Amino acid sequence: MRGPNPTWRIVAAALLLSAARLYAQAPEGPMTPAPDAKIQQAPKIAVRSLLVTTPVTVRDDKGEMVHSLEESDFHITDNGVPQRITHFDLGGDPISLVVVVETSSRIAPLLPMIRKSGILISQTITGPTGEGAVVGFDDHITT
Repeated sequence: MRGPNPTWRIVAAALLLSAARLYAQAPEGPMTPAPDAKIQQAPKIAVRSLLVTTPVTVRDDKGEMVHSLEESDFHITDNGVPQRITHFDLGGDPISLVVVVETSSRIAPLLPMIRKSGILISQTITGPTGEGAVVGFDDHITT
């Protein structure tokens, strides 16, 4: 007496795996929550600011910095609403700046270019009296 045909076993196993794979796939389209599910809303943050500092660096076609601009050369808007410039200075005000950079493996090839921008930030934005920090993150935060 002979046992079952081995080809039959292979076909049965393939059918079983195919059926299992169909059930393992994610559903198509957006997933809608159950009607009674409580949906968490993002918190709203409201801040009233009396003064916003907007550092600007202007360069000409040759890449040289332009130092001859006056207050009247700038027009500031906030969501389309013109804002009054209350303080105009060509530099010198100290600024504190934190740059947050993702350092995961998918961003790693870009990190050498990002590192080169450090000198630009320290010389043109923070200046000699400002402070700056770079915070890298992936699964953990490093400073």
